[in-house]
Amino acid sequence: MFMCLSIYKTIILSHRMAEDIDLTQLKPYTMIEGPMWSGPATFIQMVSNTMIIIQLDGETKMIPIVPTGHGIQPASTAQGESWKAFVAVERLRHEYAKNLGMPGSAHQLPHQLKTIYQVSGEPGRIRYMIADEPGGGKTVVASRIIQELFIQKQVQRVLVVVPALLKYQWQDELKRFVNMESRVIEGEIRGQTNLWLSDDKPILITSMDYAKQDAQMSILGQARFDMVVVDEAHNLNATLKNKTTRYKLGELLGSISKHMLFLTATPHRGKSDNFRLLLKLLEPDLFSNPKMTEADVSDAKDRLFIRHAKNDMLDMNGDQLFLGRNVKSVKYTMSKTERELYDKVTGYVQRQYTLQIGRSTNRIATFAVLIIQKRMASSTQALLESLRRRRQKLEDHLKDWNGPADNYTIQDLDDMDDAEREDAEDKAAEYTSAQTPEELETELEELDKLIILAERTSKTKPDTKLDKLISEIKGIGDDKLLIFSEYRDTLDYLQKKISEMQRGDGLEYDICRIDGTMDMSDREDAQKKFRTHSQIMLATDAAREGINLQFCHRMINYDLPWTPISLEQRMGRLHRYGQEHEVVISNMVAADTREGNVMETLFKKIRQIERQYPTFNVLGQILAGGDLDGLMTDAIRGSTADDIGEKVTEAAERAKKVDGMLGRTPIDVQRIRDMIQSIKAQRTDGKYLVQMMERLFEGLGGRIRYASGKTRLDVPDKIKYGPLATRRSAYDVAPDELLARGGRIYDHLNEWIRRHCSNDLKFGSVFCDPGGFDGYLVFHTIPIQDKGGRPISKLLAVHKYANGMVTSVEPSILHDMKYDDVTDVGTAPQMDQIQTAVVDMGRAEASRITVEQRKLWEYRTEAAKKRIQTEVEDLRREIGTTGFGAKRNELVARLQELKRRKEEIDTEYDMAVTLTPHAPILEGWVRVIPDSDGPHGTNTERIGMEVSMKHERSEGFEVQNVSGTHNIGYDVLSKHSDGRRREIEVKARCDAGDIDFTEAEYKHMKSSKHAVIHVVSNAGQPNQRLDVISDTSNIQTTHRHVYRASRTEVRRLAD
Repeated sequence: MFMCLSIYKTIILSHRMAEDIDLTQLKPYTMIEGPMWSGPATFIQMVSNTMIIIQLDGETKMIPIVPTGHGIQPASTAQGESWKAFVAVERLRHEYAKNLGMPGSAHQLPHQLKTIYQVSGEPGRIRYMIADEPGGGKTVVASRIIQELFIQKQVQRVLVVVPALLKYQWQDELKRFVNMESRVIEGEIRGQTNLWLSDDKPILITSMDYAKQDAQMSILGQARFDMVVVDEAHNLNATLKNKTTRYKLGELLGSISKHMLFLTATPHRGKSDNFRLLLKLLEPDLFSNPKMTEADVSDAKDRLFIRHAKNDMLDMNGDQLFLGRNVKSVKYTMSKTERELYDKVTGYVQRQYTLQIGRSTNRIATFAVLIIQKRMASSTQALLESLRRRRQKLEDHLKDWNGPADNYTIQDLDDMDDAEREDAEDKAAEYTSAQTPEELETELEELDKLIILAERTSKTKPDTKLDKLISEIKGIGDDKLLIFSEYRDTLDYLQKKISEMQRGDGLEYDICRIDGTMDMSDREDAQKKFRTHSQIMLATDAAREGINLQFCHRMINYDLPWTPISLEQRMGRLHRYGQEHEVVISNMVAADTREGNVMETLFKKIRQIERQYPTFNVLGQILAGGDLDGLMTDAIRGSTADDIGEKVTEAAERAKKVDGMLGRTPIDVQRIRDMIQSIKAQRTDGKYLVQMMERLFEGLGGRIRYASGKTRLDVPDKIKYGPLATRRSAYDVAPDELLARGGRIYDHLNEWIRRHCSNDLKFGSVFCDPGGFDGYLVFHTIPIQDKGGRPISKLLAVHKYANGMVTSVEPSILHDMKYDDVTDVGTAPQMDQIQTAVVDMGRAEASRITVEQRKLWEYRTEAAKKRIQTEVEDLRREIGTTGFGAKRNELVARLQELKRRKEEIDTEYDMAVTLTPHAPILEGWVRVIPDSDGPHGTNTERIGMEVSMKHERSEGFEVQNVSGTHNIGYDVLSKHSDGRRREIEVKARCDAGDIDFTEAEYKHMKSSKHAVIHVVSNAGQPNQRLDVISDTSNIQTTHRHVYRASRTEVRRLAD
């Protein structure tokens, strides 16, 4: 924008009066000052001779006055500066725009945008489970939902609960994706400080296992959050008989937060009750009844459950997002010595396992001997170390014999890092089924023999498994390779052996490593080294979560985990968005072994099912159900290959059934494209937000520059504090990311604009319109609230006013105008007609939201009441057959609780669907005058009318200018002697941009068979052009407050 001279004369008005004004004669929306408040206020009405209503700082207030000597006068102030009025309007536009958190560094994908739109646009309480398959970007989605809800002012405090390893990754990605600051809560409690009440950062991040501690749970319950996000939410597991401490944490989180978002790629792990209980944490009313069938749970979950499978994920062109993956077995045959060791160890494990199961004591001892079998399948080195540790533990136990060891329980083994898991396994190694010292001595003798055999095997060549691995490595060429093993002992062995190898070019292989002893920063360094330098990465399952390696497409599982979902999580490190190749997964399997037979049978069956159901992730679902552990145990106990094959088939059928029950959330790429275009039509965020900040900086004498990947800020003195405390600063991000809504810098500048620019809009300023408009633009905000007075939404309404005509226009209209700080603003517009239009718009918006609210709340309410009624009927039957006593009292209390809850649900429904617009708040107004400079001046509309009528006359029509007729929806009536009739809406522009239609114009062009549109572009210029659109019913527009057709759409339909 730039200054433009005006032919208008300057009119100087004095607003200061020596005496108090007569309030009975004061017109509504006059700016006034008074001793009862600070600063200028908007007069609304006089209620009585002792009470008036004003609007001050966006709130409507009742002010008591005295009949005489009240001290109220018209506000004394200069007219506003145009640039300040502009940024004040831009602040309002961005405050009320819903943009799905689209600004940010991450690429936008249809399934992600659909989820962000659905969740952040949910009216009322938000409770959702996002269950996209691994690699689809759930963290990005959740980050943008958080950002959008902050922008909408629905949340101010958020708690993110994650597995321990992901705390700092979440902190980094919140900063990287949406430029939001967060604080990690961890460590010991210091004094009486309640860290959960900390408000120095809007987002707190913690680990599940930290928050679930008794000491933390007790003080966490004192905090309140607007939203809780739980990543890997399946870890909040429970059964009908047992609630884990993590599940109890989930119950607490649900009670201290309004909104709740669960993220998990494995929501259903093969047990329906576990799935229902997980959903119950989100919606207790819907999922409390333990008698719900799978069909009941499936139906009830639909409103709060989003799941996109990899095969359904597409890019913006509608192409598949994920390439395939090829899972194959790499078999090796043991040497004679290795086979002898395998048979001896398996015999020991079988005997101990059978003995322990028979005695039904010390269940942890069965776990201990199965560890030995797993470690043998990994490597002889891992087996040897495990045997030595077990022998030492049992020897110590024999020396201090005090009877059989107490029972010991290990929970959540799947969720442990490998360092934690190995500690747990070491703890388990001291447990045995031996009931007497003599039995223990016998076991020690057997262990001694196994150790001697393992030592001999480890020194005997060949190591057939290692040789097979080396052969695979030599075949990768220059490709990168990820090698997984469960055990650090195995990793140490592989690192030593591979380091001794040479490539075909004579160079050594460059190796990096990730294991559970490394902190997150060391893991990130290893990840960076693998991406930029190393060819091979060795990793334990510490790398199965939170590490993204899609730049590599080859993986070898040196050993195969038995724990559920670990194998799928390993593959997910490579098979994720951004992978440019088919992922090749090689599983090393020993031929003619119990474990090898299980894996061979498993993968063979999976390949058969995948050919039959190409869109079904069989492996992921089978493993998620936890079947692999059971299959391995059965094999060790002696099940035959046929038994294993039958069980794999059963597991696959169960997995297929679960997949159908979970369902898939459909993705309509064209609808997403339309949604993006609608958002872009708002002209907010991105370059528009940067433009607002550039105007602010320039107006205050500063500057924003972007070059060579850096944004440089020359900060004016007036805003040089807080996050902009230095005069000059540079940032390694683009300005739209640096200044994005929700970030500290945006919040800082937004608040300065609110404090220092709002009055420039309130008192009026002057703009020049290249399109020739002569009148006013008036800006209101309209709060929408529910029956309880709680804010639901807020609408920014902008109206054109000229010659008694009021028209709703897009809030971005000032972008098409120029500053004028020369012309006097004159008097404020008459507000009566404008006020009527604003009130009508508020009612229409309240009605629109009410329709959306009813759909949601009717579903939510009826489903909850139906579930409660079913439980009530069950309780009544049970009470009827239960005698007097504590049990009956408990059932009666539960029945009364359910009845109260039904009444509460009805009250909540009534509150939520009874919406009304609050009194509109006048934010300000601007005087608009025609720009008389060059071809963009007052003649634009006249030129358009002349071009249109000349064209009609050339075709033999008689024309009549009807543009002054109110609300008919067209400007020219054109009739032909043969009976043809044209009702022409003329759109003239000084450029070749988009065109806007009023409600009346839109209805006319969609409903009248005589409607025609004439679009005159570059009016009055050498490249002037007329486009005639006869097929008006098919024109596509975006719509908020006006209907807008793009220039491309005009050219598409032009005759």
